[in-house]
Amino acid sequence: MMYFVMTCDIVHSKEVTNRLEVQEELKTVIKQINIDHSKKIISPFIIVWGDSFQGVLKELTDFYSIFERLEEDLSFKFRCGLGIGTISTKFSRNSLEMDGHAFHRSRAALKIASDNGRTAWILSENDSFDQLTNSLLTLLTTLKLQLTDRQKEVIHLRKQGLTYEKIGKKIVTEKEENITKQAVSNILKSAHWEEIAFAIETLNKLTYPKC
Repeated sequence: MMYFVMTCDIVHSKEVTNRLEVQEELKTVIKQINIDHSKKIISPFIIVWGDSFQGVLKELTDFYSIFERLEEDLSFKFRCGLGIGTISTKFSRNSLEMDGHAFHRSRAALKIASDNGRTAWILSENDSFDQLTNSLLTLLTTLKLQLTDRQKEVIHLRKQGLTYEKIGKKIVTEKEENITKQAVSNILKSAHWEEIAFAIETLNKLTYPKC
């Protein structure tokens, strides 16, 4: 059986001055994610090694939706490594009690992400799968890093299923005026929303190829 181990850490954690506040925020966020995504998580996220957190997912398709949830809810930057493989110990709800290829690859993927300035990286025993998936992750991250605050705001509302008209009524300009449907369309187009949405949809449908 293949396991999907997600290990994340805080970027530049040693430079964080308000460590207590950051850790409390992290505890609150992962607790809520464990509740809201309970059907997707087989070993709940817990804090490990002080500035890192780890959980085991049910399916590969669950990875990016949880990653995005972390992006939305955490106020600080983080990175993730996803390891795909077997475990060599008895399964436990506590990920610290387990070991095996999935855990080794997860930590190795996190190191690759850290060494290369990536937000997320996936590592398995299938090199072709890893290359294709990580290329998509890198391109998606590059697009998202270029977004302005206004573009992020509009995309967030669009993800919630709001129409252009309803988004326009929620967005207020510096002149305290709402924006038009055409303006919403222009913002989404300049943000490459269709390309981002397609990449996210692809990641959310990922399945690990059986040997």
